[in-house]
Amino acid sequence: MIQTKSYQIDGINDAELDIKRDSKLEFKLTYDNAKEIRSIITVIPGLGEDGDAYYRSKLAQSIARDMDAAVITVNYFGVKSNPPEAKFSIDEIDELILKTVADSIGNPIPDDIKLTKMDSDEIWNYINEHLFNFIGMQKITGKLRLDFKLSIHMTLAPPNGEYQNFGLMAALDVINSVLYIKNNPPFKVSPSCKNGGGLLRSM
Repeated sequence: MIQTKSYQIDGINDAELDIKRDSKLEFKLTYDNAKEIRSIITVIPGLGEDGDAYYRSKLAQSIARDMDAAVITVNYFGVKSNPPEAKFSIDEIDELILKTVADSIGNPIPDDIKLTKMDSDEIWNYINEHLFNFIGMQKITGKLRLDFKLSIHMTLAPPNGEYQNFGLMAALDVINSVLYIKNNPPFKVSPSCKNGGGLLRSM
């Protein structure tokens, strides 16, 4: 019978940037408890449809059903870097760029407006009211070309204080989830793996 277990374990800190990690390492393990498991397969989601939890669950169940394998799907560090989980924010450089663009079209953003202090909804509301409406009127009156487009520079911030660091933390999360299951398997391991064959296989 196909089983799926959820895990939350301590993740490692970012030693490279000397940043303490606040979030847990989360992953799911799917396997058939009637089989002797010969290998561990990891599903590493990208930024497309394979990031969908339902799709990942069905894929893991299919692999576990058709092969003598346990399947790990990892919510690695920074995986939620797209909306709706990730939220738009503005840092100091984003704010400088946006204020420069606003100045260039004759509708400067006042100095007392601190976009870096706003949450995602406040940012969009302000940009819509202060810039998009202004641009629309300028196009109607012929002061801006009809094909004018405003360049907006913003930052997508993943939840739980996570960030992107060129995939290093993500890769370590995948490795650590596999090692955790290898050392704590809830399933029956094939004798061929116990006798020097190894549970970890490249597939």
